[in-house]
Amino acid sequence: MRYQALAALFLLSSVAMTATVYLDDKVFFGMAMLFVCSGLALTLMMFDRMYVYLAILFGFHISMAGFTAWVYLNRQYVVPESVFVFSTLTESNLQWAIIVLEVSCLAIFFPTILFLNHSESMWGASMQSLGMRLVGGFDRLPLALFRLAILLSFSSAILFFSTNTSVLDASYPTQIQGQWVAGALLKAPTFAAVGALAFAYVRRLLHVHTDSNYLFVAKINFLFVSIIMLLLTGSRGMFTFLWLGIGLFDLLLWTKRRGLFFWGLLFVALAWFAFQSWPYMRFYLAINSWQEVLGRAFWIGVGLGDDAELVYRGQQQIRLGDITMIGQSLYHLLYAVQLIKDGISLSGLTFINLIPQALPEFLDGVLWDRPLNDNYRLMEYYHHGGGFLILANVYWNGGLAVVGPFFAALSTIFIVFDKHLVKASTGVIYRAVYWLWIPIMIVQLGYGVQGEFRVVQLLIVALFFDKWHRNFRRQNKAGANLKMTHPTSVKRS
Repeated sequence: MRYQALAALFLLSSVAMTATVYLDDKVFFGMAMLFVCSGLALTLMMFDRMYVYLAILFGFHISMAGFTAWVYLNRQYVVPESVFVFSTLTESNLQWAIIVLEVSCLAIFFPTILFLNHSESMWGASMQSLGMRLVGGFDRLPLALFRLAILLSFSSAILFFSTNTSVLDASYPTQIQGQWVAGALLKAPTFAAVGALAFAYVRRLLHVHTDSNYLFVAKINFLFVSIIMLLLTGSRGMFTFLWLGIGLFDLLLWTKRRGLFFWGLLFVALAWFAFQSWPYMRFYLAINSWQEVLGRAFWIGVGLGDDAELVYRGQQQIRLGDITMIGQSLYHLLYAVQLIKDGISLSGLTFINLIPQALPEFLDGVLWDRPLNDNYRLMEYYHHGGGFLILANVYWNGGLAVVGPFFAALSTIFIVFDKHLVKASTGVIYRAVYWLWIPIMIVQLGYGVQGEFRVVQLLIVALFFDKWHRNFRRQNKAGANLKMTHPTSVKRS
């Protein structure tokens, strides 16, 4: 009953929001609040039923819709910035961007009607049974792997930090020029630390009174490694999402009497300060004393920095560049809206290019040349700081006629992945990839269709490999049982 009521409220508020965006701002504000609140409530319901990827996809676009509505209502306070093409931030473009976001949210939501109403919450079960359904098999991994992951992540983080330039030595992004390690290798310590932490969480879920020491060591190690690597990379995106996700999970464990409130609060606070204060810190840590920088960063984090003082004095200014990822994503959508309005469309080229872009780089030039990524195509019309909001990328391929089918299809694909997670037959390989790939999936929402396609690719490969591995083990076990049942007869001499 709750689902039907929320779904009806969400659908009605979306219609009302569309109708009022061209009318009165006050009425539109009320409808937008109703749309966002009902959408976030549906997101929590999806999480409650363990449709994690679906909930992230839906919640992300609901949040973007709420943010865009807020910018629209405060558009007179948005100031021009050199990193964005301010001429695209018009009233009509913002109105249409809100409608595009609504359509994407509805397209993601409609496939859920087929399954969510008949699904039950999984959190009513005991933590042991829930743990077995979500991560069963991980506890059989040897402790040597846990110790190896801790050792590799800790030692490689120290090695990289001591031999490379960080934001303590040069302001972001110039510190990258003095680094010898880059790319996937630079992410390796973080992924190893996350793997060790995941292993410790699994043992804590499946064993009531044991293994708290493993979790404590894994958290300390992850905390150290993530901060060190943040100082090296200067990029906060992945670390913000990791800290927020771990913090929320710790708070959930606390409600189940399996975790400490302190850890949840600590990681959530780190995520907030990374989002709010890190853009200031990564520039000034190499210039001013760290005590001064941390002091100012704290006041910025709690909303009492320079921007808050301007608001207090009645000189409110909204700088979308201060909230880099979300502000840049909004401008991506505005650019796409303006390009379609001007009659410039990719006409489905993004989807045609997915096949050659999916091939390994060493095949470039053998069968065909790798097509140009869409974020570079966008630079031919508007300069931007990189990335490409997936919704903007899809919209540029043909407008709303492409947005609806694409997000309905992506929603259905994620539903399949989510449902496969809780099957009793699912093995440890798929579960490992599923959980470890969530931060990448979130980040790729800001890097276009190609980035999210890579996530889908990997999960499909993990599904097939997991099935092959389970069949292989089953055959080996059957062969061993057969030998025990019918031992080889000894030839008589």
